Amino acid sequence: MTSVVSMLYADLVPVATLVPSFTYSTISDTGLTDEQETVESYKLYAELPPLIDMGFKFSANNFDLVGIVDFHQKSSILSDSDGYLWFKPQSGLSMDNNSPRVGYAETRYKGFLGSFGRRKLEWGPGMYDLAISDNSPYYDHLWLQYRVDETYGSWWYQFLATNFGSMYSSENAPIDKTLFAHKIGFENRQIRATISEIAMTWSDSIALSNWIPFGVWQSTAHETANVMIEATCEGLVGPARIYGSFVVSDSAIVGSLEENPSALGAMLGFSWHFFDGTDLVAKQDDFGLRENTFKNTQGGLTVGAECYYTSNYLYNSTSKEGTFTAPLKQFAYAGALNGDSNAYFLGFPYGPGAFLTQVMMKYEQKALTATAIVGILLKDEATIDMPYTTENGMSEFALTNSDVHVQFTAKGSWALKPNISISALLKEDFNATEGTSSFVASFGAMLKLSQIAL
Repeated sequence: MTSVVSMLYADLVPVATLVPSFTYSTISDTGLTDEQETVESYKLYAELPPLIDMGFKFSANNFDLVGIVDFHQKSSILSDSDGYLWFKPQSGLSMDNNSPRVGYAETRYKGFLGSFGRRKLEWGPGMYDLAISDNSPYYDHLWLQYRVDETYGSWWYQFLATNFGSMYSSENAPIDKTLFAHKIGFENRQIRATISEIAMTWSDSIALSNWIPFGVWQSTAHETANVMIEATCEGLVGPARIYGSFVVSDSAIVGSLEENPSALGAMLGFSWHFFDGTDLVAKQDDFGLRENTFKNTQGGLTVGAECYYTSNYLYNSTSKEGTFTAPLKQFAYAGALNGDSNAYFLGFPYGPGAFLTQVMMKYEQKALTATAIVGILLKDEATIDMPYTTENGMSEFALTNSDVHVQFTAKGSWALKPNISISALLKEDFNATEGTSSFVASFGAMLKLSQIAL
């Protein structure tokens, strides 16, 4: 006789984290500031941990439901009569302006993965992806993925949709800004390769054609779409990992009815894993959803180097709604009267017109985690707000009149116990061309309540 046993379970884990910390920064975050200063101040504010995280994680068969609310210093972003933004942290403890930062449902069954809600997302094998990076605090998203396993490797398909709401300053308001992407990938134990199409669309309604799983979104065929193509490749040779990516505007491939500038970006990276870690303490979960890569997950010591290049018109568009950026109002909802300000690039965080070379080291052993990054950044005068035409005199590819930045980041944490840890951060960005510096230092502790299974 053959018996079939069905296993059902449910696990409810309360999430409560206390993170008292002290931060010193040379970035001004109070008083009357212009739009750029306000965005930079908010990004620093969002990067630092809140004082308290509270929420839950419910898990059942092939299903997770997570909700996390942040409590920290409230920020106010208001507009004055001259159009400037006023960024001023308020005293007292309150929820985030656009809370929660984490709230999603996820299901996994055999080769299927589905995620719906708000959380960090990340593509690619490098520290930054040229299309979808996790430098944005979160994405309101739908992520659908299916994998088929064969004896020689696995094929998989992914569909992604994420919305950025209506644009306040659009000439045709209300205009809804939505990103659609689909990706096909192959992987085995040594090689991983993907090709994807990413379309930023804007209209007063969401067209059903954008939801076609294997449709091709040509910007030449859709007047309200800005489209990029990205390809990535990653390989393992013993302890070495070699990886790279390339992104290009689709008008450079299929042509354009308009004389749009060429736009592309590239990344090349290398890492060497010396040894695995032992007796690793469980890491703090940021509940992000990240594409599978060959990145080391076993701790120990890994060193590497990366090089990024973005041309001067990458991420740009003939329309502000079509830029590959997330507006400020997506994260600072209350009082963001000028919320259309571009806060985050969805891909490379330094945007167009940049060249970055950096070396990295990461060490994880038992309760200790330490990371160090040293980089040289060249950043020219290209911005996402400049006209999408070469008539303004900006070269398509040459990074002329670039500022030279020397960057250094060091961070680490030590788990005194599984639920108690201390952490520190040092971050320096020295503009050697102008002789200016941006410095951040932070020190804090983290207390996590014990998990309770029901």
